[in-house]
Amino acid sequence: HNSYSFAPVCLNNNPHIFIAAGTGLAPFRAHLLGSNLDRSTKLLTILDHEDRDLLSTELAEITLRQSDFQHKVAVLDWKERSSPEHLRPIISGLAILPDEEVYVCGSPDFSRAITSACEREGISASRIFTLG
Repeated sequence: HNSYSFAPVCLNNNPHIFIAAGTGLAPFRAHLLGSNLDRSTKLLTILDHEDRDLLSTELAEITLRQSDFQHKVAVLDWKERSSPEHLRPIISGLAILPDEEVYVCGSPDFSRAITSACEREGISASRIFTLG
């Protein structure tokens, strides 16, 4: 996988998938609220039970404003978020296409687990970018 500095900038028009856990949602939120999306964008937030509605109003507004934006929430505790075995079915459910680029933001354990789950789903490491 690759390391990146935010904001995700691509020299191509590939679609983005943002995957965030906990406070890792903040940089993606800022990017989504501050720009008109010029490509297909999916956001997957992985949250604890008590945070499941975090930013739901703002994200619903982005969904209405941007026709090519999708948002999904998965609820996992902090231990499950660091387990590729728990994350892999969630990644599989995203149906990631061959041209989509995956951007990950969260704890180092979360980033490693997401990267591993993506690679196990056949996503090339060259298409996975982690903040850090």
